[in-house]
Amino acid sequence: LGSDKLPRARHPIIRAVVNRLAQEPSLSCTALAGELELSSSWLARTFKREMKRSIVEYRNDLRIAAFMDRLAVRGGNLREAALDAGFGSYAQFHRVFRARYGRSASAHLKTLQNDPQSGIHKRPSGFAEAEHSDLPDLKLRDIPREFRTA
Repeated sequence: LGSDKLPRARHPIIRAVVNRLAQEPSLSCTALAGELELSSSWLARTFKREMKRSIVEYRNDLRIAAFMDRLAVRGGNLREAALDAGFGSYAQFHRVFRARYGRSASAHLKTLQNDPQSGIHKRPSGFAEAEHSDLPDLKLRDIPREFRTA
């Protein structure tokens, strides 16, 4: 599931919505319609016809893709990666992920860790301690927003 696998919108308004969701995936259909001065029901119908999924499904696909990217780059805690990806809670993430893949994120990731093509690999044991024991343990919240890449 990557952005390259998401359908491309032909309608210029739907392209604008897709771009806006890429900037801020937490926007609701009502908020998007309000920004564009459109009927939310028209926007929802047109989006689903163009993108083959609802705005909520599309947002969730973006969030799951962001979750997978964060794990591939940083590894680490599933809960933190889910919250960083824009899910409101780990429970929400778990529900969406299970609905999409039919299994939990941890079970899915165990499968991916054994696949060298996935980009998600286990860190060698002792990696952090051996090579970086003199560095402080930084959390994402410790890094100013302007220096973050994601």
